[in-house]
Amino acid sequence: MALSDQQNHDQPLKIIEIAEEEKDGKTVHELKLNEENLKKIMLHPDVANNAVMIVAIAGALRKGKSFLLDFFIKYLEAQMSANWLGDDDEIKGFQWRNGTAIVTYGIQIWSKPFIFENKDGKKVAVLLMDTQGIFDCRSTKQDGANIFTLSCLISSVQIYNLMHQLQADDLENLEFFTEFVKTVKRCSDITADGRSRIMLLIRDWGCPEEFSYGDEGGSRYVDMQLEIEENQPEQQKKIRRTLKEGVLDLTGYLLPYPGKAVATEKLYRCLVKDVDKDFLHFVKILVSNIFSKKNMATKQMNGADVRGKEMVDYIEKFVSVLNDGKCPSLETTVEVIAEKGRQLGITEALALYNSQMQQCLDKSEVSMKKLEEYHQKFKKHAFDSMEKYPRIIVAEHEVECFINLGNKIDDAYKSYQSQTTEAKEKIRKEKRIEFVKTYIVPISIAGSAIIFNYFPVIACTTATIGVFSWGISKYF
Repeated sequence: MALSDQQNHDQPLKIIEIAEEEKDGKTVHELKLNEENLKKIMLHPDVANNAVMIVAIAGALRKGKSFLLDFFIKYLEAQMSANWLGDDDEIKGFQWRNGTAIVTYGIQIWSKPFIFENKDGKKVAVLLMDTQGIFDCRSTKQDGANIFTLSCLISSVQIYNLMHQLQADDLENLEFFTEFVKTVKRCSDITADGRSRIMLLIRDWGCPEEFSYGDEGGSRYVDMQLEIEENQPEQQKKIRRTLKEGVLDLTGYLLPYPGKAVATEKLYRCLVKDVDKDFLHFVKILVSNIFSKKNMATKQMNGADVRGKEMVDYIEKFVSVLNDGKCPSLETTVEVIAEKGRQLGITEALALYNSQMQQCLDKSEVSMKKLEEYHQKFKKHAFDSMEKYPRIIVAEHEVECFINLGNKIDDAYKSYQSQTTEAKEKIRKEKRIEFVKTYIVPISIAGSAIIFNYFPVIACTTATIGVFSWGISKYF
C-alpha cells in the first residue's frame, strides 16, 4: 500500500463513548467501551508485546486539542525528521474546526501506532489519544470527570490543555481529578503506582516578556504557581501538596496564539502556511521534547513497562468500575472534598479569631465590656474569612457550616471570659497583698516597737502582733 493510501486509511478509532440509557424510568449516562476498536489498537502486532507510550490531551471544549494532535501525527509520520513541516502541508488527522459545536465525543485513539526505540534501544509503541471536552453543555459533571479520569489512567503523558493562564480553579479541577483517579484505582483493586506525567499546556500565552514561550518559561511559570507560601489559605496549600504527591511529573509549556486564520476563520483545509510562524516554531520544539528518546515516557505500573495487551485488561477494568456504581460517584467525591474544605476553612477562621483575641488580651487589662466588643468584632472577621475561603461550596451545608463555626467561636469566648475573670481576680489579690506589705505590715512592726520600748512588761505580745500582721497579709 502506498504511503498516501496508508495515511488516508489511518483514522481515529473511538474506544469509549458516553451512552444514554433508561434505568428505572430515569435517563442515565454510562461509559460504553468499544472492545473491537480497543483490541484492534492494543493487540496490533506492533503494540501487543511492546511497551506503550500513550500521549493524551484533555481539557475544556473547543480549545484546539485535536488541532494540536494533528501536528503530533505529522511529526511521527515523518519519523521525527527535522524537515517534517512544509508550507503547503495540510493539518489533518483528528477532526477539528473552529466554532462552538462539539467535534470530539468520548475517547479516541489514532489507529496507527508509531514504533520507535527509546534511549535503551527498546521498542516502544507510541499512541495518540484525543478526548471529549470536559466542560460542555451536553454532558454531566460526572461525564467530564469520567473522561478526564480515564484519560489520566490510560495515558503515560497527559496534556492538560488550558487557555491564557493557569488559574486557581484549574488547579482545583486538577486536584479533584487527581483524587478521583486514586479513588477509581482503589475500587479497581489496582495497587500498582501508575501515575501519569502531566503537562500543563497554556495556549495563547500573552506574557512572553515575563515567562518566555516554550518549556523553560512554562516550567518556571508552573513552578511559581505551585509554590506553597506561608500566607496562602490552607486549602490552596492542600491543593499543591495533593498535586505534588499525586502526579509523577508536573511540567508546563507556553504556546503563542496560532493566528487569526486558524482561530476565527472557517477553514475547510488548514495548511501550515495559514498558521502563525511563532506558533509553528514552538510546536516544533514541543513535539521534539515529548517524543525525544530521553523523554519517551512509557506507561508504567510500579516501575515496570505496560504492554499493549495488558492495557486491554486495565481499560476494561477501569470502565467497569466507573459503570457498576461501586466506585463513589462524582457527587460523593465532591462532597468528601467539600467537607474537607469546610473543615479547613473553619479551622483557619477559628485560628484567626483566637489570634486576634489573644493579641488584645496580651496588651493590657481588659474589661468584660471591652472583651465583648472584641468578641463581636473578631467573630465577624472569622465569618468573613470563612466566606472568602477557597473551597467547593455545597449550598445546603453552608448554614450548618457557619453555625458550627459560630458555636466553636462562642466556646472559645467562654474560655476567654473565664481567663479574663481569673486574671482580674489575680490582679486584685496582688494589689491587696502589695497594700498590706506597703502599709499594714510596716505599721504593725512600728506599733510593736513602740509597745516594746514603752511597755516592756507586755513585750511578749509582739509575737502576737506579728502573727496578726501575717494573718492579714494571707487574708488579702
